[in-house]
Amino acid sequence: MLTALDLNSGNVKWEKELSSKDAPMLSAEHYGVIVADEKNFNLFDAESGEIKWTAKKLDGVVVDMGNDHGIAVGEKGKYLTVLDKHTGEEKWSEKIKGIQIDQLTGAGIMYRNEDGSIGLFGFDGKPLWDGKNMIKGETVLRAKPGMDREIFYADGKVYLVDLISGDKKVIVDDIKFQ
Repeated sequence: MLTALDLNSGNVKWEKELSSKDAPMLSAEHYGVIVADEKNFNLFDAESGEIKWTAKKLDGVVVDMGNDHGIAVGEKGKYLTVLDKHTGEEKWSEKIKGIQIDQLTGAGIMYRNEDGSIGLFGFDGKPLWDGKNMIKGETVLRAKPGMDREIFYADGKVYLVDLISGDKKVIVDDIKFQ
């Protein structure tokens, strides 16, 4: 049973019976509730509880990318798919082995691939860092000195990443530990 409550009064706004055998993945957003079970990926209207749309079977981490950028889903460790939050239609999808959504930035969505390298897709689905331009290898150390930047240590280099623009630069090129 999916139950929506009015947070001001505590009263039940609506309830919907779900046909899932397992506990579904839920994500509540201001525009609705995303419910993903073994068969469907639905968006329920926040006010009425009616299904606004159903998308093809998706599973994985769900991230609302804000504004009209869409809803990102890291599918089965194989695809990064972005849906239009109003219609449920696929906006774009990229095949990436071992995909894990890392974080949302001001420039797009940061992800990790199967070897732990970090990449970045813009909100439009175009890669900002991919292939040779990724932060390569398993990231050993990460630090956020502010909400707008992050420092990564990977593969003997230290990178400074602007989380607003997506710009990254190597600030220390060759670190040797004794």
